[in-house]
Amino acid sequence: LRADPWTQKTLATGLTPTQAAQATNALQRYAVEHTRLGIPLLLAEECPHGHMAIGTTVFPTAIGQGSTWDPALLQRMGAAIAAEARVQGAHVGYGPVLDLAREPRWSRVEETYGEDPVLTSRMGVALVRGFQGAGLPSGRAIAATLKHFAAYGVPEGGHNGGSLSTGLRELHQSYFPPFRAAVQAGAWSVMAAYNSVDGVPCSASAYLLTDVLRRQWHFQGFTVSDLGSISGLASTHHVAATHLAIAVGHARMQVQPARPQRSCQRQQLQRTRHLRPLLPLGVPQHRHRKAPHRSDHAGRPPVALQRQRLQRRAQVLARRQPHHVDPHRHPDRPFECSKAAIVRRPGRPASPPRQPTACPCLLS
Repeated sequence: LRADPWTQKTLATGLTPTQAAQATNALQRYAVEHTRLGIPLLLAEECPHGHMAIGTTVFPTAIGQGSTWDPALLQRMGAAIAAEARVQGAHVGYGPVLDLAREPRWSRVEETYGEDPVLTSRMGVALVRGFQGAGLPSGRAIAATLKHFAAYGVPEGGHNGGSLSTGLRELHQSYFPPFRAAVQAGAWSVMAAYNSVDGVPCSASAYLLTDVLRRQWHFQGFTVSDLGSISGLASTHHVAATHLAIAVGHARMQVQPARPQRSCQRQQLQRTRHLRPLLPLGVPQHRHRKAPHRSDHAGRPPVALQRQRLQRRAQVLARRQPHHVDPHRHPDRPFECSKAAIVRRPGRPASPPRQPTACPCLLS
């Protein structure tokens, strides 16, 4: 259902809310009636600042949401997003983004709530409660997916997906708290990040995904890989020789012929982790979604009012307050900073080809 430059879906080529509901109903019907086990599908959608589909409400980006300092408003926004996504057939929403914006060269700063772990924690918890608060089997809620675990917002050189070298203290003091708070708030899903931390890819890190997430935080939901991150273990991180080696390595962890009892227990654990989240999501009792003529919530007065409130509260960058900025010395600094942004072609081999880098500069 996603409609954006990545999917190349537009208002002309994408699915309307009615078509989306019909499509997801058809997929679910096939899964239930024509597969061996008859288990319905678990459908996930991008929901960074609104359900990223046609006919839904577009809210301010996360950096604007964070500028409101209003968790209650974000929770109401999350409930509106969840209702709009669920009416088209989604069960899972990719969000909130809990990365910290501490590398200004990173190209995805606007997806974060800012650089502060406390603010990010509060906003992340609010969005989780908004997504899931109506009760997942209610038909008006979606499971939140926390991303990107972990420390994705501070790549070396600012290159998206770049590696990170840090210590355990910094991880636990700065980058883990927003995720831990959201897990404690009941988030059902966590997305592993593209990057590596101290040489270990996050998508294959037993420390992050098992020791911290499940044993220390007692996370009971499911983890999901980012697009292409599993194949990236071979092509990007080079910790596996081929894509086949990734699959073989995973199979070795599950099956150990010399210890069949342990192998069986591990397989049962893997199945449990995959199927357990389907129960509170109401997926085994899937009901076909009523095809709306338009999204049942987008554009309605309550949702439009929430969007307008968020837009007004997010516009704080140019506010002139003496205790923030001296209005006589720097009256137009925010606008000067924007004008001084320089876009250049990357000159280092580590930079992806055909990807310009934005370098914001302060005027002296």
